[in-house]
Amino acid sequence: MTTPCSSARALARAEVVERRSPAPGHAVLRLRPDAPIPARAGQFAMMRVPREPRAFLSRPMSMMGAGEVVEILVKEVGAGTRALARLVPGERVDILAPLGRAFPGPSPGITDVLVGGGVGAAPLLMYAREEARAGRQVTFLYGGRTAADLVIAREAASVSRLVTVTEDGSSGIAGIATGPLGGVLAGAGRARVLACGPLRMMEAAARAARGAGAGCVVCLEALMACGFGACLGCAVPAAAGGHLHACSDGPAVDADLVDWERLLGETR
Repeated sequence: MTTPCSSARALARAEVVERRSPAPGHAVLRLRPDAPIPARAGQFAMMRVPREPRAFLSRPMSMMGAGEVVEILVKEVGAGTRALARLVPGERVDILAPLGRAFPGPSPGITDVLVGGGVGAAPLLMYAREEARAGRQVTFLYGGRTAADLVIAREAASVSRLVTVTEDGSSGIAGIATGPLGGVLAGAGRARVLACGPLRMMEAAARAARGAGAGCVVCLEALMACGFGACLGCAVPAAAGGHLHACSDGPAVDADLVDWERLLGETR
C-alpha cells in the first residue's frame, strides 16, 4: 500500500538559491521556501510559472529533496517548464506542497530496487537519499537513450548502488532500464520494485516484478491543473474499473491497481 503524508499542503513563497544545468534542456533548482516543506519521496509540488502568459496553470514537479531547501529537476518541454528551468538565483516562485501520496517506507527483510528513466529518476533519488540517511543502500537502475540523458547519475551514485543502462551503450549496460531487472530481482531475495519514468518502462517493471514474485509501486506522471483532486484531469485507468487520479490516489500507487492495457492503449 502507498502512504499519504500527514502534513497538510500549504502555499509557500520560495526563493531560488541555486540553479545548475546538468544537461542541455534540464535544470536543477534549489529553492528556499518561507516555511519548510515536509515532503516525502514520491510526493510533488505545483509550481506557478512566472512571466509566461501562455502558461497560466501551475506545473506539477517531482521533488528530489524537501525540508528547508527544496530541490527540483526540471526538463524543458514547453513554455511553462522552459520558464521554470530558466529561473535564476534571487527570483521567487509560489509552490503548493506537499501533494499526493509518497512511496511506502522500507519494510524489514524486503530489498528495494529502484527503476528510473528520464526525469522520473528525481523522486527515486529522494527515496535513495532517505534510505542513505537511515544507513541503508538501495540498488538503482537508471536508464536513458544515451549517457547525456542520465542527468542526475552523479547524485544517484553517491547514495545508491547505481546501475546505468543506455540504449546506445554509451553508459553502463546497453539496453533499456528494465533489462537488468530480472537478474537483480533473482539475486535480491524478498524484493520490492519502485519505478518512475515513461509508462512503458513502468509497465515493464511491474511485469518483471510480478514474474519474480516481488511487489511493485509506480509513481504516476500525468497532466493536471490543480494537484489535489479538484479538477479530475489526471485520470488513470484502474484495474478494478473506473479511474485512479494521479494527484490524490497517487502519484505512488501499487502497480497492480493500474489497468496498463487501457492506459497504454490511450497513449498510442
